[in-house]
Amino acid sequence: ARSMPPGLAIGTNSDLSVYVENRLATMTESGLLGAALVVLALLLFLSPRIALVTALGIPLSFLGGILIGGVFGVTMNMVTMFALIVVLGMIVDDAIVVGENVYRRIEEGDTPEVAAVEGTSEVGRAVVATILTSIAAFLPILLLPGTTGLFMRPLPVIVSACLVVSLIEAFTILPAHLAHWTSKRAAVRLQAQARAQGGRIRRWYSPAEDAYVALLRAALGWRWASLGLFVAAATLTYGFAISRIPVVLFDDFEGKLFYVGTRLAPSASIDDTSDVTRELELRVRRAVGGDLVSMHTLMGVAAPDTATYELGEHLGQVWVELREGEGRERTTGQVVEDVRSELKDLPPIVESFEIKLPQTGPAGRAIAISLRGTDLLVLEAEAERLVERVERFDGVRDVRSDLEAGKDEVRVIPGEEARLLGMGEGALARELRSAFEGRKVATVRRGEDAVDVVLKYPEELRRAPRALLDLRVPLPGGGRMPLRHLASIEVERGASSIGHEERQRSVVVSADVDSAQGNAAQISRTLREELDEGFVARNPGYSYRLRGQAEDAKESTDGLIIASGISLMLIYLILGTLFESFLLPLVIMFVIPFAGVGVVLGHTLMDRSITLMSLIGLLALAGVVVNDSLILVDFVLQRTRSGKGLIEAVVDSGRLRFRPIVLTSITTMLGLLPLTFLATGQARFLQPMAISIFFGLLVGTALILVLVPLATVALDDLVRMTRGTLRALLGLFGGSRNTRGVRA
Repeated sequence: ARSMPPGLAIGTNSDLSVYVENRLATMTESGLLGAALVVLALLLFLSPRIALVTALGIPLSFLGGILIGGVFGVTMNMVTMFALIVVLGMIVDDAIVVGENVYRRIEEGDTPEVAAVEGTSEVGRAVVATILTSIAAFLPILLLPGTTGLFMRPLPVIVSACLVVSLIEAFTILPAHLAHWTSKRAAVRLQAQARAQGGRIRRWYSPAEDAYVALLRAALGWRWASLGLFVAAATLTYGFAISRIPVVLFDDFEGKLFYVGTRLAPSASIDDTSDVTRELELRVRRAVGGDLVSMHTLMGVAAPDTATYELGEHLGQVWVELREGEGRERTTGQVVEDVRSELKDLPPIVESFEIKLPQTGPAGRAIAISLRGTDLLVLEAEAERLVERVERFDGVRDVRSDLEAGKDEVRVIPGEEARLLGMGEGALARELRSAFEGRKVATVRRGEDAVDVVLKYPEELRRAPRALLDLRVPLPGGGRMPLRHLASIEVERGASSIGHEERQRSVVVSADVDSAQGNAAQISRTLREELDEGFVARNPGYSYRLRGQAEDAKESTDGLIIASGISLMLIYLILGTLFESFLLPLVIMFVIPFAGVGVVLGHTLMDRSITLMSLIGLLALAGVVVNDSLILVDFVLQRTRSGKGLIEAVVDSGRLRFRPIVLTSITTMLGLLPLTFLATGQARFLQPMAISIFFGLLVGTALILVLVPLATVALDDLVRMTRGTLRALLGLFGGSRNTRGVRA
């Protein structure tokens, strides 16, 4: 496989332009719908004035993020658009926290100017920490290795850039607007309304807030039993996920392009390939029918995508573009199966054909196994055995080996007499090369040019079958002898190409898998066990390597584990610095694995496999759920420092943070709602990440409001219990002076 040569393209520039515009238009529609829903949520929870000021930060953050992304080489593509959709609800989170706190202080009696300054400073440290934790959750995605990392690179860059710009806007422009766009008359009217309703204005969501406070008080009274219930539910959910939900690297999506590739006998000419591809066109057109938009044919080349290709007169491809949208009654998979049925009786000259849908993302073929060893005949036999085994799995399509038969070749095998005379393979090969390719013996000048004189057999002898046997080979001791007396000759059909891997000959057996009928990961695991017991046991010194999606999955999963570890470590350091504590960050991060319950439930309800995109979404979710948790804990600490008891401080903080926590979660969820439930075409490829964040937040919000307060009080119980035990031990062994020291 090599890079696509200049000038070799699939379709026309106008086709490609329309195709890209359609992809971006789909993402743009999802983004605009999400933005409208976000603004609607702001209007429902906040006053129109504050909602408007908060929403003004969205275009500013987008523009700043796109400009910064452009500096780092990010282009506008589907992943970039998805990053903007993901961050759509997040960039208003800091503005919501600041604006809501300013709004609350105005209700409590501050003037707009004082409320803007004091309200912003009150949550300033916590807001900075929320932005840093979100960036810490996304930025390690840059560490994903290989093509997966390059493919996902725009996501952390755009999200981080937009969050930084939104933070600057929330600390500078937003407070100024809140102070100057809220008149003193409006502030006095707001304060009077608050006093008339007991110090806090009642809203449409106030009954839900009251119910939450009552639930929180009850849960705090049974905190250890409640924590045990949460842990048991999470354990059962993860157990269900491991046993029931399939895991794949990249899920299939409903595309509009596919190709039919054919391989003819290696001796076929380009005219034979032309005849076959014309027959293919007729059959494909008949199978696709009215769903066909365009068709492009390639001859003499196999180009599965615009990055790789293989040349050969016996190769041909027909690329098919289908209609897009609701006007098409059949899915792409159904169209492909109809085409497959139409191609069952191709001419005998066709050795094989494959139908493939180019996938979005860096994934290769679903199954690819490289067999490595020294003897090509052994590898060929084992590859044939493996092809037969793979074909028996459900859902497997287009199984092929890359050790394909080529043209006839002549094999010269030195005899015993030749070896005794010192004429082994190397010596005979040199003589044959000189006779048939020629050997430079001199250089003559013709005018200003130097011309090489090459000595070789005449053309008529080089083409004569007897020329090889009659070739008189010079012997080391002098004299010459016909080749027929020194070697035996065999004519066999050779391989069209011989692959090598790690300095060994290799044969790759590959196949695609229909995810509706089979699972590539499970098939690869089964084949690994069978190869260990069969291929390796039968052939000492031979080895194999799982490639394709199995290799990509392992590489990507290992990279994601490293990225997750770095992300969690950064989040812990940020929280530890904010709270100056080793234990409080653990309380805040305690909610992260429970948010994964929502990821499992979401994929179950949406009937989707867990993919690499799902796991990346879970990593991003960690930063989002931590944001609301740390602001809640920060409010608890502020109230305990002012002299309140821990239980009352937790309940009071929960009541104050109910609206901003719910609102920030709702805005992020609404931004992703179109992509979560309404994704079509290639946008379905990114849907698992949206599902992870949407449903993870849906469950995580309830957990933040209940689980984090429970964990905070439970931690205090453990600290008190530990201190009591230490006091008792010190009093027993160290006397009263040490006991007083512990109390102090």
